[in-house]
Amino acid sequence: MRSELMVVIGATSEIAAATVRLWAAAQKWRFCLLGRNVEAVAALAHEIATVSGQEVFYGAYDALWSAAQQDALWRALTLSAAAEQTQTAAMQETLALGAVSPTGERQSLPQLPASVEVAAVFCAVGYLGPQQQAQADDALCARIFTCNYSGLLPLLNRAANYFEQRGQGKLVVISSVAGERGRGSNYFYGAAKAAMTAYLSGLRIRLTKSTQGRVQVLSVLPGYVRTKMVAGRQLPALLTPPPERVAADIVRACEHRRNVLYTIWPWYVIMAVTRHIPECIFKRLHRF
Repeated sequence: MRSELMVVIGATSEIAAATVRLWAAAQKWRFCLLGRNVEAVAALAHEIATVSGQEVFYGAYDALWSAAQQDALWRALTLSAAAEQTQTAAMQETLALGAVSPTGERQSLPQLPASVEVAAVFCAVGYLGPQQQAQADDALCARIFTCNYSGLLPLLNRAANYFEQRGQGKLVVISSVAGERGRGSNYFYGAAKAAMTAYLSGLRIRLTKSTQGRVQVLSVLPGYVRTKMVAGRQLPALLTPPPERVAADIVRACEHRRNVLYTIWPWYVIMAVTRHIPECIFKRLHRF
């Protein structure tokens, strides 16, 4: 019997790592952890393998990769027919797929073994970026949009098609309440997150129809979270929870097959009000 695997993209983000720790402690999944810093990902994989008592896979992922690179990664993860062809040495080095045992032993892998099957994808990739600098830097503006939306689509689209064909699966993606309405202080980031939220909404409708609801698409919309992304900013303490609290919300939302999660819950009320403030008033609210 093939064991079910959750692929975690952006695994070393503080929210993703906290969520994976909860799942690992409950032994809910086997994991393949992916991120830009392979050594940091491998270290997290070692921790998770120790907690869960299971081998954990890991490798590289970057939202700035080309569609061809992301396709090669997906084929290596899912053992599709095309993946049976030997990857080039250069591509294997780029993907840096490996496994770590509960005892800390590592091994390199050209692709994941046939004994595992991808059953869930958790995407926690995000990049806030400096708003003022992006206003005068087209390349930085493009990077913000790529890292929060367009660069993630090659892998998310492949996952969606795979789960649709499989007839079941989970796709969990962290977007943001910043995408609910444009703000003068972060509208590049907000625009990218708005695009991601709309994409997930449409994808959810499509997969609900084609799989009779057996594929869950969960849009996670955090507000402020006490992470490195907002370090040094003066934020309301009651509305800025630690990653562990957000992680607990994500775990519950997955278990209850929710469609949209505002975390923490007061953000549902805050954004319901914010969305209905007339534009003529909203543009004069300097705190936004």
